[in-house]
Amino acid sequence: MTTTVRAFPAIRPGFKLVPAVIGTPATGQQIVYIECPNWCTEDHVNEWQHSVDDVSHWGDYYGAGIPSLTAEGPVLELSARLFADPTSQDVRLREAHVLVEGLAGADAHLTPTMAEQTADDLIKLAAKLRTAARSARLARNGDSDPDMDGALRRVREGQSA
Repeated sequence: MTTTVRAFPAIRPGFKLVPAVIGTPATGQQIVYIECPNWCTEDHVNEWQHSVDDVSHWGDYYGAGIPSLTAEGPVLELSARLFADPTSQDVRLREAHVLVEGLAGADAHLTPTMAEQTADDLIKLAAKLRTAARSARLARNGDSDPDMDGALRRVREGQSA
């Protein structure tokens, strides 16, 4: 009896070999093994695809919703995660990049540099949002000047400067 030894395919650094279900329940499905980036959290067995070319890789989802006092639930939502579509016709989408999604359905595909700049801009926006919140809180409490110094505030409260 002759034993046939088949070489196991070499896996690139930063990748793992995982099972994926290909096909449809109606026409038949089979499990194949695909190269998957280490950052991918997609369950390629439960999230089956019609063909191997349809397999995309998704990282962990993180997002934020922005509520409104005039509406129930968030009126704006923003989420982001790592994404790669290895067989995309757009070669830029084949490499790992940051996918930012919103409620409007418009997706932004960001290079690492673009994602870092966007993160910096969002940090600046968050700081300005916090400043606006403090100003709104002061205005609601009867203080019309959010830049008023502490001494004047203490005098208005009946304390010594």
